[in-house]
Amino acid sequence: MITTDQTGYSTDKRGYIQTTGTLEIKIPGVEGLKFTGTAAIDKYIQATKKWQIPWTLYERGNGFEADGVTPVLVPSKRGPAEPRLAESSAQQLNILLGRVVNYDKKINDIHTVNIVAGVNRETIEGNNFNTYRRFFLSNAIDQMFAGGDLQKDNGGGAINRTRLNYFGRVAEINNENRL
Repeated sequence: MITTDQTGYSTDKRGYIQTTGTLEIKIPGVEGLKFTGTAAIDKYIQATKKWQIPWTLYERGNGFEADGVTPVLVPSKRGPAEPRLAESSAQQLNILLGRVVNYDKKINDIHTVNIVAGVNRETIEGNNFNTYRRFFLSNAIDQMFAGGDLQKDNGGGAINRTRLNYFGRVAEINNENRL
């Protein structure tokens, strides 16, 4: 019974899109100066559905039928008391953008000056929704509108967050003592 759809079913569909890219530009006319831009975009989508219906399991009882050969089978109701349906969906979009300027200049073959400055911006937006119904009139219609209005449950939420980071470094390296 459990390997058939006579007890209901459960689906979980997910989709992911993940991208990343980098662009590096050496600034003409200024030796050692370059700009690097990065981007990463991730999109996630999920939809779940769980349909549960009552089912009957027949167990061997005591004795035999009138023919004396066929065992008596006793029905036993299993699963939920009545059909029930739960559905949910979620989606989220993450965007990460980065920009870095790097200046690396050797002076008189003795000193190297390195300057790095950058900024990253991350945004996360998403939402989710879930719903639940019981008291369906029939096992034949597995759609939310066919469920009863008693003891129903709906929920959900959302996220919207942005983070901005600045960073930098200035370094002078003495090349005299390096091997």
